[in-house]
Amino acid sequence: MSTLSWVINEPDPLGPAAWNPPDTGVPWLDIILWVIVVIMLTFCFLVAVFHRWAFKPLKEMMKSVKEDTAVAREQTENSHGSTANPNLRDDIDAKHSQTHKELANLAKMMSRMEHAQARTDKELSRINDTLLDDREATREVGKKLDAHIEQKLGFEQRITVVESKLDSHREITEAP
Repeated sequence: MSTLSWVINEPDPLGPAAWNPPDTGVPWLDIILWVIVVIMLTFCFLVAVFHRWAFKPLKEMMKSVKEDTAVAREQTENSHGSTANPNLRDDIDAKHSQTHKELANLAKMMSRMEHAQARTDKELSRINDTLLDDREATREVGKKLDAHIEQKLGFEQRITVVESKLDSHREITEAP
């Protein structure tokens, strides 16, 4: 049974062998599906009918754009007569080679800077090693100085003891 048969309440005249659209069981949804199918078929028919009429100006426009592009290319090839290289491609190639040379010079300068940086790092490392050696030597001198001071303090204490004994001996010997 077709979806419109519920409206007419008649059996489908084409019978069960005819194409039956999907029956969702919801009458209003069946009508919406039918409307969508009819709109799609109408659109396809209109596209087929108006294909030539609608796309003819577009094809002409594309053809004119191709011609204009070809003319513009030809003009740009020869419009640079006043430059060092009259042909645009030659001019671009010359600028490209100039840029390439400048980049090569920059690469050389970067290499020189890297070598200078390496030399500076090496010199700083040498200076750092010298400072570490000087610091170690200063520590050793400090230790020796501390030992000398301790030794001198030991002598001073002995001298003080000897002087006190000498004083006491003088007092004993000088007494009348």
